[in-house]
Amino acid sequence: MRFSHTLLLLLISINLWSQTRHDFEHYQIDIHGERTNLFDVIEHVEIIPLEETESSLLGRVETYFPTPNGIGIIDKKNSKVQLFNNEGRYLSTINRSGDGPEEYRNLGSSVWAANDQIHLFSSQSRTILHFSLEGKYLKTTPVKYPKELSAGGLIPYENGYIVQLLDRSITSKSGHHLMFLNEQLKDIEYAKPKLDPHPFPVNLSNRFSYLNKELIWKKLISDSIFIIEDKKAKPFIKFDFGEDWIWKDPKTTVDHNTAFDAIWDNETSIWEVLSKVNEDYVILTYHYKILENDKGLIDRATGQFYRLDTRKADGENFDLYFLQWEGDRITTSLQAYDVDEFLENLKPDQYSIAGGLKYDDFKYSENPVLLRIKFR
Repeated sequence: MRFSHTLLLLLISINLWSQTRHDFEHYQIDIHGERTNLFDVIEHVEIIPLEETESSLLGRVETYFPTPNGIGIIDKKNSKVQLFNNEGRYLSTINRSGDGPEEYRNLGSSVWAANDQIHLFSSQSRTILHFSLEGKYLKTTPVKYPKELSAGGLIPYENGYIVQLLDRSITSKSGHHLMFLNEQLKDIEYAKPKLDPHPFPVNLSNRFSYLNKELIWKKLISDSIFIIEDKKAKPFIKFDFGEDWIWKDPKTTVDHNTAFDAIWDNETSIWEVLSKVNEDYVILTYHYKILENDKGLIDRATGQFYRLDTRKADGENFDLYFLQWEGDRITTSLQAYDVDEFLENLKPDQYSIAGGLKYDDFKYSENPVLLRIKFR
């Protein structure tokens, strides 16, 4: 009997270990290889038109979060949060930009829904504002960390929060990449020392995402992502661009001007890569020049990298922005002017439109649409 109990405990331990253990993954990225047509790897697309009203006009959608009522879109340009139902029908707007105690000075990527509320972190106000799911203001909670530190993003982590720290001053470095806060939003611990802060710390997007329930962190201007375990950043995936990675040459990171010139002068070399990971795939957006980017897809089971061809008939790329994985689909935004040609590349049984709509019902809308893409 004692042996049986011991064996059972051993099997449980092995099972738990296998569920949480992540081997380090290393992928070779060939940005010059043969292109794979995006539409050849798409199995199905769910299309969600975002209703256009006088109150819900949107530009490019780059930040998104799900809510129990449907969809939240962070409109950074206009400092608003737009709320829609799951079919894209407009519900309400959160608009409290300002300097008051019930307002936010800036709006970043740190907005999320939890416990039947919407929570919004403002790094300049150093507060979290809480709203009902309908967008009604409830209260403001101060975030307590040293004044000399600048935060990029904040999200819940375990029984507290995790913060991405930024370098805003040449003379006052934060010294760390990450800061952990307790439930009372007070700083308690730091991680990942900045041994060599990058001279060109551009924060292109939300640096936190989830793989199942595990937190993934993307370091600024880096070819690697990390999993946060026990308040430590553990290497998870490296995207190896070889000689095409600008920062491989240490001379390019001497100072800000040198780093900027390296990006400006290199027509094809990569200076930043953004990734979204689920159990099966990694979707990549890798940046070159100043404003150009291309897309890639990695099959994690085989390690195969696909250089995706997202070009339209005129040679320009479809204006796609990968937002987050939800199950086996990647939620993506697509600009309104690209929808017609995008649909022309899909067979009728390859897509469906939310709410029972037809394309003619929203073809003249200027709002972007959301795509939930499932790969083959």
